[in-house]
Amino acid sequence: MKGAASKGLRMLTLEEGAFLVKTARKAFFAYIDRKLGSDIPELSSSRLREKIGAYVRVGILSGKNSQHDLILGFTGYPIPQKSVYQSVRDASIAIAARTSSPAPSSNVSFEVTVLSPPQPLKATHSTDVASAIEFGRDAVMITSGLTKAIILPQTAVEKCENQVELLAECCMAAGLMADAWVTSPDVFLYRFRTQIFREEGSEREVIEVSLPGKRVAWAESDESTLARGEA
Repeated sequence: MKGAASKGLRMLTLEEGAFLVKTARKAFFAYIDRKLGSDIPELSSSRLREKIGAYVRVGILSGKNSQHDLILGFTGYPIPQKSVYQSVRDASIAIAARTSSPAPSSNVSFEVTVLSPPQPLKATHSTDVASAIEFGRDAVMITSGLTKAIILPQTAVEKCENQVELLAECCMAAGLMADAWVTSPDVFLYRFRTQIFREEGSEREVIEVSLPGKRVAWAESDESTLARGEA
């Protein structure tokens, strides 16, 4: 398990996060309405010009549920290559380009996840790798040759019970065996610290999301049990 050195995530303010969520909304509907260019606001913070990885999730709400009931799209750029503002705008436009019949704007909800630079997960024991992941906050990426996959914390909380299942899920998303993170010397693992900003309610108030963290105990001596994701 190898990787390059990296820095942690310097937190965005709620105001900066709200700006990014509003940017995602404006870019999405500007593309739908064929008015691209009209969505470009004046940046209020120099932090938003920094190169930061980001993902956008666009969903349709129903009733009073503030969560995404139907996902229209979920895409982004895990490795920082452009300003976080531009990453969010481009990701939102990419989702809009794949949306054939969008719902009314009042029923569409936007969520932005910002990511730290990737931090390699290296340890002498596989249990150390799993325990280094903060469940509900960290995104995890696996690479092997030209193959890679990333799972964001909100997806992990929805699909997995713990860090071991998260690592197995990430391996399978990359087309690898579930225990490749334990057994393969050619697998590279990375984590990203994240912040999640989401619209809530009919007024579309932007909040910073705190996901539930979970952790299970496992026997450090039992590699086979660990690889199967059993407690």
